[in-house]
Amino acid sequence: MEMIRRALAPLRVDPRAARAAHQMMQRSAQALPRSGSGPGGRKTNSDAHLYRAWYLINAARRVQQGLSDGRLAADIVRTEENYLRAHHRAQVRRAQAAADADTAAEASHISTGRRLAVWRAHADERTTRDCRMMNGKVFDPAVGTSIGYPGSAHPSCRCWPEELRPGRRYRPVPTITNIKEVRRR
Repeated sequence: MEMIRRALAPLRVDPRAARAAHQMMQRSAQALPRSGSGPGGRKTNSDAHLYRAWYLINAARRVQQGLSDGRLAADIVRTEENYLRAHHRAQVRRAQAAADADTAAEASHISTGRRLAVWRAHADERTTRDCRMMNGKVFDPAVGTSIGYPGSAHPSCRCWPEELRPGRRYRPVPTITNIKEVRRR
C-alpha cells in the first residue's frame, strides 16, 4: 500500500481514495487472466501490470471525485465495481486476442516459414477507422501493434487475426502517431 501511496502522491489523490482503489484491486487480483505461452501471450502478460496500474489510478481518481462530491461510499463502490468488471472483460479480451494472434502466426509459420499474422476487419459501417486502416496488414504477435491485437483494439472490436497465405502480398502495419485519438474511442 505504501508503494501505491508514493506512486499516487504526484497526482494529489486523497489517501482514502487510494486505499479504496487498492482494496478493490486486492479483492479482484486473483481473477485476472493469464495469456498463452506464445510471443503475443508473453507480451500481453508483461503489459498486464500497466493496464492494472492505469485502472488503479483512474479508480482512485473516481473514488476521490465521488468523495469530494459528497456521494455515499456504497454508491461509489457499486459504480467502481462496474468499472472493475469492465477492466476484467478487457483483460480477458486482450488475453484471448493475443492467443488467437499466436495461433494464426504459428499456422503461418507452418505454411510460409514466417511467424506473422494478418489483421482482418469486417467491412461495414460499424467498423472503426483504425480497424479499417489495419485490415489486411501483417503484424508480428511478439511486437503487437500500437492499438493492440485484432479483437481487443477497443471494447466492441470484431476484428480477427488470420494466417499468412503463401504467394499473397501483404502490407506492413502502419505506425499510428496520434495515440490519444485512438485511446479516446
